[in-house]
Amino acid sequence: MKKIFVLDDNRGYLLRLKYMLGKDYDVHTFSDSMDFIESLNSEKADMVILDYRLSVKDQFDGHVVGQVVREIDPEVPVIVASGYIETEMLDKFKDLNVKRFLRKSFEDYDLIDTVKKHI
Repeated sequence: MKKIFVLDDNRGYLLRLKYMLGKDYDVHTFSDSMDFIESLNSEKADMVILDYRLSVKDQFDGHVVGQVVREIDPEVPVIVASGYIETEMLDKFKDLNVKRFLRKSFEDYDLIDTVKKHI
């Protein structure tokens, strides 16, 4: 079963994604960027879904985590899901070859189709 790592500071959102994708994929959810990075270092993910704006207590934002993801695995597909998709943010992620940006008000089928297309 293909493995998806999801990083977000909203536990409700993490539960939603685990429920939505968990029938077809092995979904690992993280609310802390360091736990996410440690797990990515020890396990191979087939896809990564990142939030851009993580909680203030987190050490990194989604872009910094994305850079670490690219150092660990330059080929893994990355999706960024955020409530805040702005031109500045899109420019910031250009170097990370993000497959898709999704605004967090997305429909379930939009994420499911995106995952199927890129995993």
